[in-house]
Amino acid sequence: MFVDGTEEGNEEADHDEEVDVEEDDVSNEDGDFAGDDINNDNMDYDSEQDVHGSDDIMPDPSDHDNQTYPSNNQVRCPAQVPDRGAYSQDEDYDDTGVADMDRDHRNDRTTSRKGRDQNINVAQAPTRASLQSTNQQAPGHLGAPAVVAHHTKNQWPRSPSPSYLNSVRNHCPKTKCARTSNSLSSDDSDDQQDDLEDLDEVENTGKRCCTKKAKGTATNCDATNVGFYPPLWQKLLDHAKANFRLHLAISVPFPDKEESIGNTGVCGEMIAEAIVQWQEQKRKLEKGFYPEFKPGMATVVFNDTATFRSKIKQIVLTVVPMTYDLALGVSGNTIDSVKLKATALLKKAMYLCGHPDAEGRASNFANLAVRIVCHRSFYDNGSKSLKQFTEFQKTIPPPALFLVGTIIRNVIYIYSKYGQVNGAKQTPIEDSETAYDRISTLFNRTNRDEYHGPKLRQMLKAWALEGMNAHGAGLGTNEGDNSCSEWDVDLD
Repeated sequence: MFVDGTEEGNEEADHDEEVDVEEDDVSNEDGDFAGDDINNDNMDYDSEQDVHGSDDIMPDPSDHDNQTYPSNNQVRCPAQVPDRGAYSQDEDYDDTGVADMDRDHRNDRTTSRKGRDQNINVAQAPTRASLQSTNQQAPGHLGAPAVVAHHTKNQWPRSPSPSYLNSVRNHCPKTKCARTSNSLSSDDSDDQQDDLEDLDEVENTGKRCCTKKAKGTATNCDATNVGFYPPLWQKLLDHAKANFRLHLAISVPFPDKEESIGNTGVCGEMIAEAIVQWQEQKRKLEKGFYPEFKPGMATVVFNDTATFRSKIKQIVLTVVPMTYDLALGVSGNTIDSVKLKATALLKKAMYLCGHPDAEGRASNFANLAVRIVCHRSFYDNGSKSLKQFTEFQKTIPPPALFLVGTIIRNVIYIYSKYGQVNGAKQTPIEDSETAYDRISTLFNRTNRDEYHGPKLRQMLKAWALEGMNAHGAGLGTNEGDNSCSEWDVDLD
């Protein structure tokens, strides 16, 4: 077909062009619409046949200075829209010319236009032809956003693979399960407890879900951990712990674990006693935990033994250095001088005695340190405070006094060995049991004395009254009231 300069020739060329486009769409899935680039007016007719399939031609390097580059908001398009009537197409035209032109554009950008037919890369032709077809269908993307043009030129973003999404989901940290609407509140106000149902009528809201293990604690899937149980069971276990602390203070300060958590052990008795009290008060408890988890509950209660003794020891560690003048750097104390002072306190249990009274007689078990530790250990405001029991409301039970004296003795013994002390140093249980028994013997001898026995009992009553009224705060420097501060007992 030749170029016709008349109007009829133009109409015939337009008609042929439409026919060619339809044929290309049917016969070649990678075919393109023909486009003309008239930047080079000196190109011969044969070269035009190869150029018709491309609207995205790299300009000649010699015209580099005259080339216009698109900005961020522009879309790459032909430098000049060709006049379709000025050129015609061959009916035998196919995608060969497009592939030739595209390979010339990619592999020979620095050569002249006429030399682009060499070193053809056949593998890249269909892809470039497809991109040219897209550009021809939407001429120049003149009205499209810049991102559309970018994706058209490069590649549309791919969706993430299912395997990647699965890995992200597996590595995502689990969130704490929200408490259901049927979960019971741990508030124990009297108004709410009046309307609580009987224990046998309470619905089970389910076991506590497993959460991420907290630092220094066991997993909540373990029935021996208090976090395993729902809120109201935790309150009941706290009450059982308080009962067990009373047992430690007045009966057995160093119990055996196997005997305590056995089927007939004291820990199980404390739990059963607490459940009976809950039933009498019409308080709720979730079903499905007792007696199924009775051994685990018994272990939870028994583990509070170490917590109770550790609490007393921490109080002793803060009181002993200042009360007995054993702190380093105070009053010129050195490690050697502290060792000597501590050793002297251990002789004849002088750490239990207060200052002599007005008659020059010893004040046994009246030391200020013993008094302060008793108040802070037994008369605090915690939920497991022993002041809630009648045994501590009228007087300080003698066994509780023995336990306090034993822990004070253990700390002073560490001072006598090392000249200083920290919480890491422990005393064997056997040594503690021996000290406990000896202090008990000294107390019994003092209590049987006609003169000092009544004064000792009166002093313990006064300490209990102070604890109930002041919670161990605002303690003075006297070892009791005047009526019980004067006694004498021979401990030889």
